[in-house]
Amino acid sequence: MISNEFWENVFSNLGFEKTTILGRTAFKIPIYEAIYMSQVMGPPGPTDFDLWWRAPFRVAIPTKDGKVLRFPNPCPSVRVEDIFLNESTMDSQLNPLLSPSLNFIKKMVPEFFDSKEKYLLFGNDSSVLEEIKAEGLNPTDFILFREGYYERSGGLPRRYIDEGIMEYITSSFLRGKGFIVDKFSERLTMGPGGPDLFAVKIPELQNKLIDLKIISGGFYLNELELLDVLGERTARHRIEETKSVVIEVESPTDSGRFSAGRRQVLKYLGYGCYNEGYVALPFEEERAKTIGGKPEELGFIPFEDVGIITLSEDGKIILRNCSKSYGQERKIEELLKNLERIIKLTLLKNLPLKEVFDLLSEVYSFYDLYFAVDRLDTNEIVEFIKR
Repeated sequence: MISNEFWENVFSNLGFEKTTILGRTAFKIPIYEAIYMSQVMGPPGPTDFDLWWRAPFRVAIPTKDGKVLRFPNPCPSVRVEDIFLNESTMDSQLNPLLSPSLNFIKKMVPEFFDSKEKYLLFGNDSSVLEEIKAEGLNPTDFILFREGYYERSGGLPRRYIDEGIMEYITSSFLRGKGFIVDKFSERLTMGPGGPDLFAVKIPELQNKLIDLKIISGGFYLNELELLDVLGERTARHRIEETKSVVIEVESPTDSGRFSAGRRQVLKYLGYGCYNEGYVALPFEEERAKTIGGKPEELGFIPFEDVGIITLSEDGKIILRNCSKSYGQERKIEELLKNLERIIKLTLLKNLPLKEVFDLLSEVYSFYDLYFAVDRLDTNEIVEFIKR
């Protein structure tokens, strides 16, 4: 079993404030972090709180009536081939307007949106929901993180971190470094298989959103639907470089998951859509820190063609940069254009569809809408939302 101290270090290193509530250790996290946690670490299927409790390595947002609130994928994909041959590398359209809006969820569970700050509790027990209710607190203000352990075939427990948890940690870390981060249905670009995670910087677009006080730097998609909750935001820093990154997330096993992850990343980098590739894997501290040296001394050959994001034994987040630059200009430009469309469509989810169609006339389907947003400037969309 991994200690609570380890998790406390991880979330402290992500920049969250440690506090105490209900006599338990907790971390204050923004509402957008809670939503993103639910999207990547929440229950995979319908469940209630009692059933969720039996599944380790998940987070749950409990409701007062014993349900578990789940935030769906913010950017679903649909397979629709391009109307021209060889015009696009994409075989799927990613359209945020196909997923539930946060306004829809707000009508269903308004109490979740009453506070823009939540409490992350971990290492808790099944009595926590009753304690929350007994204190008269809002259950949806608590994000309950249930850790667990992995069993060897021999039955002995060992340290283990689920891929969903590592995915979240990696996402929050990269968001803090100025990236737009999401899973994008594992379909942001074409190719066999699906990358676990994407992180992109688009200076012109992000700095425009910073100037409009919509974001403070890096962001998740859900933040673009929380304008009325978050209010005007102050920039931490401006975005100075264009970069697209692909990440393969692995959990530690005896089979050498770094090598498997590296093979996957190199395959994705071969698409030509990404500048850099990373394997995100816990407890690879020595591999991440060491470049060079004799393989017989290190116990492995130190690959330098992909980067590593890992966790040390004490919960420190370690980054070893990808030392090579990959990507083809035309394909990266297409990726950035598609992402700009996704961001505009996500902003439009702040509006009733009737108003969206008022903005974009002569649109006959959601497929058409994906391309029609090219006619709108980001400033124009934000001004229309705020009026």
